[in-house]
Amino acid sequence: MKTPFLILTLAILSNFHTVCSQKTDSVKVRIQFKGVDTKWYGKNVKIGFWKSNNHYFPKQGTNDFGHTFKLNASRNSIDVELAFGEYAISAFIDVNRDGALNSNFFGNPTEPYCFSKGFKPKLSAPEYQDCAILINGSSTIELQFID
Repeated sequence: MKTPFLILTLAILSNFHTVCSQKTDSVKVRIQFKGVDTKWYGKNVKIGFWKSNNHYFPKQGTNDFGHTFKLNASRNSIDVELAFGEYAISAFIDVNRDGALNSNFFGNPTEPYCFSKGFKPKLSAPEYQDCAILINGSSTIELQFID
């Protein structure tokens, strides 16, 4: 009778030690948007996250993962769980609700968009390193829309 009790106790203690010794490898990060015009309330913000020097940044559909949320008067941010590491972030407001960042004949975006590190393109899209930020703890990242 003592053997099953001892085995059960050891199993519980082993699991307790495993749970207690696990290191947290992700944190809550708030993505806060600035420059939000009231005319965009009710529209979706589509956010893309690229990890580890992804050479396809910021091409649509190549992000490692993404989030979407609806802008309104009381919501211009989103909380996400991110693993520690380096990321480049881009976002746009899907004004016409077609799921894509639309552009004109010259390739310039026709919908509001933004990049991490406050990058503002001049003649071409940014490179990954232009927008790369390090996530190593809970934080708030502010992104400013360019219209």
